[in-house]
Amino acid sequence: MRLLTLIAALVFAVSAAGAGGPRVRLTNESPATVVGTAFRPAERVAVTVAAGETVLRKTVVATSEGRFVARWQQSIAAGCHSTTVTAVGSRGSRAAYKIVADDCAPLQPNAPLQPNDR
Repeated sequence: MRLLTLIAALVFAVSAAGAGGPRVRLTNESPATVVGTAFRPAERVAVTVAAGETVLRKTVVATSEGRFVARWQQSIAAGCHSTTVTAVGSRGSRAAYKIVADDCAPLQPNAPLQPNDR
């Protein structure tokens, strides 16, 4: 019973630590804007956005609450591609965010239906 309690406490501690760690997300594609939270206060953060052939880089400083906003004048490339955002802090904070392009096959007019399409 004691081992089960210890394992449950350890699982809770690990999941709580992961939930409160640094996070980053793309909030706008035009212009490209990234928001980060739970970074270390005043930490310098290198932010990279990669979408198709477009790669945007910027270094920002997190606030005393560990938040930052990275905004570019450029927009993310249009098209069928995945988008990856990474943020690496000078004091060891790290976060990543990925939007995976799905179903990018071109539409073909007048294509015959396949048996599974019905």
